[in-house]
Amino acid sequence: MSFGFGFFLRLTLFVLLWFLCNFIYATFAFLLSEEARQAVKADDTVFVLARAVSGPPMPLAARKLTVADLPQVITLSDAQAMAPGMNISSYDQLTLVARVSASGQPQPQSGDWQALKTPVSNQEESMIRLVVDEQIP
Repeated sequence: MSFGFGFFLRLTLFVLLWFLCNFIYATFAFLLSEEARQAVKADDTVFVLARAVSGPPMPLAARKLTVADLPQVITLSDAQAMAPGMNISSYDQLTLVARVSASGQPQPQSGDWQALKTPVSNQEESMIRLVVDEQIP
């Protein structure tokens, strides 16, 4: 079996795109404030997401955890993209959200706890610290 030039060209482009997509990311540590920790349960769902500051409201990347997994250091990159073409690398400024949801639903609801940080560069080199300390009325 022989491989032609086209195969190697596609392979090279794939590796290059993979490298670039995984080089742009947002890394942040998040934890619960004491007040939030006392109000939530270990099996409550935690959504961690990045949205474009100027762009569609849909998250660009997201992870789903539970309170029992906290504290946690999360890295969101194009690898966690929610839809094709909607990548962290496509937007310079991000809004980072960490939300504890008692209902298990990703949409914010009354009683959920969250932390928000905006704007954050998609090329931020330092770890961003988010403390979940705001309860949604």
